[in-house]
Amino acid sequence: MAITMRSRFELERLRVLIAEGLGISDVLLGDTGHKIPKGAFITLREISSVELGIPERRQISDTEEEIRQHNQLLVSAQAYGPGAMAVLNALSAWLASTPGMEALASIDTSSPTCTLPRNISGAVPSGWEQRAAMEITLTYSARYAVALPIIETVPVCIATAEGSINFEIER
Repeated sequence: MAITMRSRFELERLRVLIAEGLGISDVLLGDTGHKIPKGAFITLREISSVELGIPERRQISDTEEEIRQHNQLLVSAQAYGPGAMAVLNALSAWLASTPGMEALASIDTSSPTCTLPRNISGAVPSGWEQRAAMEITLTYSARYAVALPIIETVPVCIATAEGSINFEIER
């Protein structure tokens, strides 16, 4: 019996939406080893997730059932370079806007809440670097299809006063 992923939240899809929504080309996925841009940029990284309740199960055919896990995901957004705080304030506003909510719905996620950006600017060997960070909380459903075994025969036993009657029902 195999399990197949039908849909799950993908951070890459959020990255594309944020880049389009803010009109910024340098939105990167953190921890990927990609080259860091020279100018200002944003990174996104999954921090943690929790399952909200128990998974739903429903039979979708004679041979398959769907499992739906409802999850809450915490994503870290960090901005680096000139205007880092302003960029994350704009991101916070965009996520709360109608276009932002519609964009999130288009990738099957919803209910964003986010912290206000924090200024985490600091000294680096080349001077002072503006930095800001915020967390975005999203909910999504991961869907999986699981093959069900086919029951070919069902044994039946009927107890009577004289004993029992045994037979099988075949598909």
